[in-house]
Amino acid sequence: MQTSVWSRIPIELAREIASHNADDMSSLRSMSLVSRTMRATAIEHLFSSVHFACAEDFPWWAEMVRRTPVLGAIVKRAKFSSVRWCRRRKVLPSWSKLNRAAVPPMLESLPNVRMVQWDVCDTLNLEMAVAYLALFPNMTELRVMRTTFDSWHAAARFFSACGQIKVLSLVDTAVRSEEADGPPLGTGLIPAFGALEVLSITTLTYSEEYVARLLEEYPPRSLKTLTFDSPRGWYENPIRLTSLLLIEKLLRLGTHSLVNLTLESTFLDKEWQLDSAANNKFIEMLRMLPVFPALTVLTIWLGPNHQARRMLSALAAPALTTLIFRIGLYGEYGDQDHISLTTILDEVFPWSGSDTESMGSFLTCRFPSFGRLAFHFCVYIDAEMHFNVSLRRAMERDLKERLAETGADVRKYMEAPWRWEGSYSEPETEASDDESDSRSSDGSESDSPPKGS
Repeated sequence: MQTSVWSRIPIELAREIASHNADDMSSLRSMSLVSRTMRATAIEHLFSSVHFACAEDFPWWAEMVRRTPVLGAIVKRAKFSSVRWCRRRKVLPSWSKLNRAAVPPMLESLPNVRMVQWDVCDTLNLEMAVAYLALFPNMTELRVMRTTFDSWHAAARFFSACGQIKVLSLVDTAVRSEEADGPPLGTGLIPAFGALEVLSITTLTYSEEYVARLLEEYPPRSLKTLTFDSPRGWYENPIRLTSLLLIEKLLRLGTHSLVNLTLESTFLDKEWQLDSAANNKFIEMLRMLPVFPALTVLTIWLGPNHQARRMLSALAAPALTTLIFRIGLYGEYGDQDHISLTTILDEVFPWSGSDTESMGSFLTCRFPSFGRLAFHFCVYIDAEMHFNVSLRRAMERDLKERLAETGADVRKYMEAPWRWEGSYSEPETEASDDESDSRSSDGSESDSPPKGS
C-alpha cells in the first residue's frame, strides 16, 4: 500500500499549517484525518482555547475529556461568557445560565491554562465562580469584564480563587457596596496579588475604590505595568473626579517598580464639558507624587487641550525613553474623524506658549534618556477606516504638517502607526467565535464589546 506524503510531514510544517488555519474549523477537522501527526497538531489548535457560555457546556466538556484525556492538558485559555452567546448562535436547543452550573464542579482541573476571561453579565453566583475559577491552579492572567460584585468581601473571595496571577485586566467592573461585610477571609481565601506585574483598568466606574483597597491590603511586590484606559479615549467614557483617589493610590503602590504607565489626560464634568478644577487637581496630584525611577514608557490619550504637556511637566520620571500619544477615533465617519483629529492637533500644538522652547527641546531637557515619540491612531479593529488608505494618509500628513508648522522639532524621534482599539484584546483564538456580531438573527443586541488587538 502506498504511503501518503502527508503521513511523513515534519512536525514543524504541520504546526505551521495548523496555525494558519487556526480559525478554520472545517480545515482543521479535515487535517485531523490525514495522519496522526496532523491529527495531534490540529487538536492542539482546536482545543487550545475553551469557551463556556452555559451550564450545559460543563458536562459536555467533561464527557469529551473522559473520551480523550489528552484534551485536559492541551487547553491554554478559558473563557466564561453570558448565555447570550448561545442565544445569538442557537447552538443548543435549550440552555441554562452559567450561574446555575453544578457546585462542586464535575470537571478535572486544567493545569496548563494560563489565561482566563470572565465575561458573565448575568447575576454573579459567587459560590459557583469561586469553585470554577479554582479549576485553573496555574492561571497567570485574568480578565474580568462587565462584572458587578455585591460587596468588597465578595470581590476579595472571587480573586482569592485565582492563584498567583501576574496579569489582571478589569473592564467595566465594580462593587455595589464598599463595606467589608461577611466573615473574615480565612486561610486560602486571601487574594494572592503579590506576584501581580500588570494591572489594566478600563472604563473607570462609580465604585472603583475596591480595587485600591484590595491592592493596598494585599500589595503586589513588583507592579511593572499600570494602565488606566477607556475604550475610545477622552471623549467616550472619560475619567471623572471620583477616580482621582484611585489613580493616586495605585501610582503610589508602583512608584519604585513601574516601567510602563498609561494615563488618561482629561477630566469631564457631568455635562461632558472640560472640568478645569478636576484637571488642575490631577496635575497637582502628579506633582506631589515621588520620583518614578524605573519608568521608561509613558502612554497618554490626547484630548483637545494642553493637559498632556502639563502632565509631563508634573511627572518625575528621569529614565523615560518612550512617549506614546494615543488619538482615539471612531473609524466609521471619515469627515467627522478628520475634524476630531484637526481639533485635537490645533489645541495641543503649538506645544508651548513660548517661542523659544520646541516640543523636542522640552522632551529632551525634561527626560535626558528620551529617544522615541509615537502617535498612535486608535480605532476599532473592524472599522472601515482601516480600508480607507487615502483618508489615513491624509490624517498622517495633517499630523506631520501641524508638527512642522508649529516648530515641534520631533521628526527624528517620531512614528505614527495605526493601531487597533487600544484598551484591551480578546484571546488569540477568539476570532473563531465570531463575537463581533452586533445583532443576532432574532434582533437581540449583542453583549460583546468591540474587539481589539
